[in-house]
Amino acid sequence: AEGRHFKDAYLDGASSAAERSELYAATARAAAALHAAEPPSELLASMAPPGTSSGSTKTAPASYLARQVSTWRKQYARADAQLGLAATSPRVADHADALAEAIATAAAAVDERRFGPPTSSSRDAAADPGCSEPAGGFLCVAHGDLRCDNCVFDATEARVVALLDWELATLGHPVSDLAYLAMPHAVPPLPFGPLSGFEGLDATRHGLPVVEDLVEAYLDEVARRGRPRHAEVVLAALPHLDLFTAVAYFRAAGIVRGVYARAKTGNASAANALAVGSLATTLLRVSEDCARAHREGGSDTTRRVVARADGMEQAGGLGTPSATSSSSSSS
Repeated sequence: AEGRHFKDAYLDGASSAAERSELYAATARAAAALHAAEPPSELLASMAPPGTSSGSTKTAPASYLARQVSTWRKQYARADAQLGLAATSPRVADHADALAEAIATAAAAVDERRFGPPTSSSRDAAADPGCSEPAGGFLCVAHGDLRCDNCVFDATEARVVALLDWELATLGHPVSDLAYLAMPHAVPPLPFGPLSGFEGLDATRHGLPVVEDLVEAYLDEVARRGRPRHAEVVLAALPHLDLFTAVAYFRAAGIVRGVYARAKTGNASAANALAVGSLATTLLRVSEDCARAHREGGSDTTRRVVARADGMEQAGGLGTPSATSSSSSSS
């Protein structure tokens, strides 16, 4: 696709500070459009994560967040093994355990399998007496690496014309991509790479969107698309945004730990791989901070996001079945 492709979260090269904010809002709308597209049966078959079997009992796949924690915990361990370590540090293991426990505790709000009318394939699974959990739920494609630098924008307008780098795409929860898009807010500016953030920068002067503005742009597009229960799934999960963000940073830590291991063993392709990979500890710390905020009832950012979303719902602009607030829907 032809258009503009920025190389980092700051969108260096945007025509103005105002456009920088508009480009982020456009990315949030593109995420909503992706999630609003109901996956066709062929895609469901190719992207559905495998379940597990134990004797005659088949278990449906875990929720997206639970799968993410399991996957990137293993990735971290593989990277540590490449570095010659006998075992991953207790800090990583304990944090992964805490994330898994928080996801299980908040399952009623953050497990996408609990929402939406089942598909024909999930009806078949639910009718199987050997299946221990219901399948189905709100099925959408989660991009998995949704950042502005993975977008191609129109040459003159703040509009996404293509999404790039689909390697991590799978069936998942829509809020996971939204949390990933907001990650730069908790990472300081770095001299290189796509992981650079804008923590500490003057948002107004630089045209950096606050997270609640991203959520509003996303929800506006959700309402415009009108997919049944899309808004309901998102509103239920938003009070747990810190948990989604903690998982996003944990995944990023696992990714860059792998980059670091490959750099140390001479197998990395990028010239700055060693420097990028060394960020794993920073990203792990941010993940721990987000998880702590979730345990303590939510960060100020999450409270502002929930208040903004509640106001939109109460104004009748989201097409949800009731005026129940997102806060109460998660309790």
